[in-house]
Amino acid sequence: MNTLFHYGSIALAAYKVFAVIITIASMAGIVYVAKKSGEMRRASREAKRLREKPEDALRAVSSSLAFTQLKDNTIQHWQKIVEKLGNQQGEKDYKTALIEADALVDAALRVNQFQGETMGDRLHSVPVGKISSLDGLWKAHRVRNEIAHDPHYIVSPREGHDMMKVYKKALDELGAL
Repeated sequence: MNTLFHYGSIALAAYKVFAVIITIASMAGIVYVAKKSGEMRRASREAKRLREKPEDALRAVSSSLAFTQLKDNTIQHWQKIVEKLGNQQGEKDYKTALIEADALVDAALRVNQFQGETMGDRLHSVPVGKISSLDGLWKAHRVRNEIAHDPHYIVSPREGHDMMKVYKKALDELGAL
């Protein structure tokens, strides 16, 4: 009788271990299914929204296409700007380069759908933290405005170089380079 009780307690212990393993596996399965279900529900809602508003789907596709085109054009244009500056680094060259770089950043802001009529308005609409160089970008944009509105404004090579670094960083952060 004692051995029967002994084997029974071993069997019960093994059953408890088995039950715990099955319970843990079941709970993991439930979590997995709940996660996938949520993802599917979100995808279904998004698909339904796009079916109901085809202009949103068109906007998403055209935005993606515009972003790809922007990146290709920006890379080419940026290389031309840098190439020109590599050949000549006079005040006039920096003025031209800063105006062109500012236009590239403005195009990147538009494609990233920052709202506003002017680049200044679009810079105001950039959320804090989206562009880490936002303060520098504001300064570079002000320098660009000085260049555009004051023909006697002097850009030192140091200032021009610093502003170009700011524009490059902003273009990188906006995904345009």
